[in-house]
Amino acid sequence: MTKGTPSEIAAACCELQDARMRSAQDGYWRVVLTPNNTIGRILKKTLSACGGGSGRTETFSNQGKVSVTSDNTPFGDPKAILVRVGWWGSPPYEAAEAWLDHCKGT
Repeated sequence: MTKGTPSEIAAACCELQDARMRSAQDGYWRVVLTPNNTIGRILKKTLSACGGGSGRTETFSNQGKVSVTSDNTPFGDPKAILVRVGWWGSPPYEAAEAWLDHCKGT
């Protein structure tokens, strides 16, 4: 699968909606990590349209949050739940590794 194919984008949008639903119910912060900014931009626009968030993060009434990023500089709570979407191709997976280290506290 190539970067940003319609099926990849559709699957990523489904994962985003699932993360939104779960965070709205359980109050946890979920970070949707994308392999490239092509998917990231689309998900940020989707997040903004659905919830009126900042475009990167949506906060729910129970303090649950969903953020979308393709950046390899982690931010926020290290207890966030990572949701990797999209096709990551071949190594290096710098963004995924940086976020995993952040969430493990290393």
